[in-house]
Amino acid sequence: DRRQITQDLNVYSTPQWSPDGNWIAFAGPIGYEQDQPRYDVWLVDPSGADLKRLTATDTVNESAPVWSKDCSLIFVSVDDGHIKAISLMDGKDSDVLNARGKFVISK
Repeated sequence: DRRQITQDLNVYSTPQWSPDGNWIAFAGPIGYEQDQPRYDVWLVDPSGADLKRLTATDTVNESAPVWSKDCSLIFVSVDDGHIKAISLMDGKDSDVLNARGKFVISK
């Protein structure tokens, strides 16, 4: 069943369900926040009642969220050429990979 669960957000990346089915991660901008909107990563519960912003940077786009199997981390592609992991336990992020060119994250 398709239904809209966010408001005022443009979804840029394919939404990704968490392995436990409790959350949906996606990337997109809030158009009214900046002259040049940047993509941030968001979490929302399937009802749309609980929306959480995971990233908020003014200088880079963060997109293509991928869940860890245990739902404790979300891996994010950053347009300056690296991947970072965001902990859902404490909100801290760390660089995982510095790479240029095309790459694939596989399960």
